[in-house]
Amino acid sequence: MLLKLIILGLLCEGDRHPYEVLQTMKERQMQNYIKINFGTLYYNFEQLLKKGAIEVREVIHEEKRPDKTIYRITDKGRQRFRELLQKQLFADTKLYHPLYPPLMFLRFADPVMVRDAMLQQRQHTVERIAHIKQVMAEFDCDAVWTPLQIMKNGLMHSETELEWIDGFLQEMEERGM
Repeated sequence: MLLKLIILGLLCEGDRHPYEVLQTMKERQMQNYIKINFGTLYYNFEQLLKKGAIEVREVIHEEKRPDKTIYRITDKGRQRFRELLQKQLFADTKLYHPLYPPLMFLRFADPVMVRDAMLQQRQHTVERIAHIKQVMAEFDCDAVWTPLQIMKNGLMHSETELEWIDGFLQEMEERGM
């Protein structure tokens, strides 16, 4: 559903080939703040085409290259886009962290391995914070304000995550683990 929302949103901006959609998603660093399965992009285009949400604008034939199909959004697609947009804006967000399941069973784990894993998670978080700050510094916030807000949210979550990991490691040490 999210990928369909993104595809339709990008087609609202202008007609595109699926590869151009992929490149735009990467240029906008969407993989850093949206869980995206790029491998299903063409499948989602096919589904949107079958349902009449998009249509072929033109097929470009180039010598020694595969045909390039350019798609555009239809009126039905604009309606579907608005529905998906509204659904996502009003959706209840839950926090599912990949560390929660293993943390429930730490009493059965080797404390040294847990400490090493948490130190590695800390390093990943520090690197993520640095990356977000770098992208934000290079971002043209006048051109697109909302991705900057998304990055600010990601930065705040990552900074909170770092604080939590540091507290977790401190408590492990206090418990002699």
